[in-house]
Amino acid sequence: MDHRSLEAVEPRPFAMDGQRLPLIQIVDAHVNGAGFSAWLGDDRQGVPPILEHIRQCLGTAGSDSGRHEDTPEALAWSDDQHRHECQDSCYSCLKTYENQTVHGLLDWRLALC
Repeated sequence: MDHRSLEAVEPRPFAMDGQRLPLIQIVDAHVNGAGFSAWLGDDRQGVPPILEHIRQCLGTAGSDSGRHEDTPEALAWSDDQHRHECQDSCYSCLKTYENQTVHGLLDWRLALC
């Protein structure tokens, strides 16, 4: 799934059990989108895919350690070849055409700290 397929709507307050919480909405970028946003929130299997993905990105899937050393990104970025070829960021890890204005700020080593 390409990140450009989804958009986040500005957070708004949401009342739950007498508390006001921020509600973040993720929607398909196009009116006739592929339905990724609906799939991300589908909890028929128990845990919505978006929550499982967030846990994997944070390295907390199935644990409470909060470690992220074993995430797919961390493993790929820490690979010997990538470590030697990429000092801070490259198009294989963090750089994209869309984020070119912040290329100087991107650093995969810092992201893993």
